[in-house]
Amino acid sequence: MSSPTASMTSTTPPTGNTVQQQQRVAPEECITCRIIGTGALAGVGFYALQMSRPKAPGASTLKCPFAKGLRSGLKSTQTTTITPTKPSGRRSLINMTISHSPYLRIAASAVATIFIGFGFNAILRPENALTFFEWEPPTSASAKTLVDNLILLYGVRDIFMGVVINIAAYFGDRKALGWILIASSGVAFADGVICWNQGKGEWNHWSYAPMLVGLGSLLLGTLDRV
Repeated sequence: MSSPTASMTSTTPPTGNTVQQQQRVAPEECITCRIIGTGALAGVGFYALQMSRPKAPGASTLKCPFAKGLRSGLKSTQTTTITPTKPSGRRSLINMTISHSPYLRIAASAVATIFIGFGFNAILRPENALTFFEWEPPTSASAKTLVDNLILLYGVRDIFMGVVINIAAYFGDRKALGWILIASSGVAFADGVICWNQGKGEWNHWSYAPMLVGLGSLLLGTLDRV
């Protein structure tokens, strides 16, 4: 027969620390994968948006007067009107250079969307954003408030970078887009230096800086054929 003390011990309510441990959410180690996946999907959407943009005045146009045929009761056939254009040397579709490839703009848009995702993650979940720097959250209330506000600045900065890159990819010149990407690599390098001064986490930022430089250099025409 069990003693009253043992039964009372088994029904003792959990302490505050135990409740916090039970309510703690499992670590979200796949947040980076979700953000990168979102960027890839946004890049595909950007490509579809690019393909749906109206053509230039000199581009080929297709006229399909089926509606007129239905209204008049006559059989109508599809007619095609193609405006001949002068071949523009290296810029022709056949001899398209690397810097004029639409896939570079798609890649730039995907990178921009990743920046925007990191920015919103920092604003909505400041403690999770600290894990990308491999920093420990502060313990005191005043220090936590200060760090959360600084992380908000970091999130707004990333959103601004992503929006600017997307605008340049959609409306801007390819050389302007290339220089913006190269300048963004400087931000990644600076973030790595800050982490290096703290003792760890620098390669989380230095690892993607060369990618931005390479993509920007391709848009500037460093590998174009002469």
